[in-house]
Amino acid sequence: MLLNSYQELSRTTAIYPNVETNLHYPTLGLVDEIGEFDEAIGIMNRQKEAGDVMWYVAQLATTIGVNLQDIYLSSIQYDALEQESLFQLAAKICGRIKKVERDYEGVVPEKIKDLLVEYLAKIICVLEYFLVEEESDLSTVLQLNLDKLFDRKKRNVLKGDGDNR
Repeated sequence: MLLNSYQELSRTTAIYPNVETNLHYPTLGLVDEIGEFDEAIGIMNRQKEAGDVMWYVAQLATTIGVNLQDIYLSSIQYDALEQESLFQLAAKICGRIKKVERDYEGVVPEKIKDLLVEYLAKIICVLEYFLVEEESDLSTVLQLNLDKLFDRKKRNVLKGDGDNR
């Protein structure tokens, strides 16, 4: 699956306040899903949680005006084994979003956008490493995530909590 297609399609399932400018919701969701990914056991659970992490990566990328494909291409330069943990990367994103709110009234300056792209790229790099280790891949994860989301959208249950919707 092409990442920009995933980004566009996943955006149609984004239903939260001020979706075009809200940096808080996708950032908090990213941290939450990284925690769930870390706790997941088994390939099916790991794929599901990786898809949820990627959904929030895509929403944050869209909000800051960056194509997911560009982020992915920049992730190729990183070695997953030399990266910070997913939690450390999520914390760095939170720190930058905090500065955007405090110092820039919610408008992301280029220097912070570049850092956010770097952190998101590293998250993708680490996710891919785990997926390959479990004989999966990012394309499969993205398709599974869209299938789940569009099923929920069809049934009008995008809002809610957990898998039993």
